Amino acid sequence: MNRTSWILSSILLLFAGIDFAFGDDLTGADRLLCTSVRAMECFPDGVCLADEPESWNVPRFIRVDLKEQIMSTTAASGEERSTPIETIERDRNRVFIQGAEQGRAFSSVLNEITGLASTGIALDGHVVSVFSYCTPIDGSD
Repeated sequence: MNRTSWILSSILLLFAGIDFAFGDDLTGADRLLCTSVRAMECFPDGVCLADEPESWNVPRFIRVDLKEQIMSTTAASGEERSTPIETIERDRNRVFIQGAEQGRAFSSVLNEITGLASTGIALDGHVVSVFSYCTPIDGSD
């Protein structure tokens, strides 16, 4: 085995046991706290701009209540924003969430194993994509 192959094999073995997910296992959870970590806005001409979620008025922390079918900001945000969830479906360790409000449609896929949430928000003439990590929360917060 040459030196390069040996180094690459060693690196792969080193990272083989590391879980790269930043969220928590959401299996069966009905109440979640998600933190938006990155967002991108794209336009019909193909131009896309990546930035922090706040650049597109996306809250950093979002409570997702699957039982009550609502998403809302946390008290620490200083805002009192909430959005109803119209449909929720669980299938193969994923939760699919959809809704529409105030001229926007949104669709999210939450991976119950890794806690990663991918959300698309469609507006008139552009879309915003948001990546978040989620953790289950109990009813006492």
